[in-house]
Amino acid sequence: MIKAIFKSLTLATLIGITTILLGYFIYCVVILLWSTDRQDIRAHDAIIVLTGAKGRIETGFQFLLDEKAPDLLISGVINNATINDLIETNSDTLSDEQKRQLQRHCCIDLDHVADTTATNATESAKWIDNNNVQSIILVTSSSHMPRAYIQFIFALDKEITITPYPYRPERRLSLVISPEFWQYAGREYIKFGGTIIRLLQQI
Repeated sequence: MIKAIFKSLTLATLIGITTILLGYFIYCVVILLWSTDRQDIRAHDAIIVLTGAKGRIETGFQFLLDEKAPDLLISGVINNATINDLIETNSDTLSDEQKRQLQRHCCIDLDHVADTTATNATESAKWIDNNNVQSIILVTSSSHMPRAYIQFIFALDKEITITPYPYRPERRLSLVISPEFWQYAGREYIKFGGTIIRLLQQI
């Protein structure tokens, strides 16, 4: 009897570990392959950028300069950083004229409240309601996008169109051979699983 129970527990453990590892592999494949050509993004009502890894905010600026949307929300801005601060620290590929265009732009808003992916989504939902936005381009890093995308789906009205733009700072090959990528992806995978469980409990 005890032997049978032990075998069952061992089998269940192996199945659980295999499922987790398979899920991690699928997650890594998704974040490595999920991509969108910036030029293929059609015009939307707004761009929402989630702060974090370098390159996200600059990508949002580029979308704004390309007139992919008239409004930009940068969610999760720390401390008392201003628009000018963000332009100066996130403009490696921007010309002086483009910087001036951004500084003069009427419709760049900063969210200083959000400090997690969940609050990124809830604070963005408030901004969307206040600005009568019906479609958004969601910008964050590729490894963060699955968790951010699912949070926004749950936080926003079903009628709001969300077009994800997963930003990837490096070439895929560089990421694959980088131990840091696999470690970071592992942390994001765990957070993604926790987010799914928490959101399902809210249904």
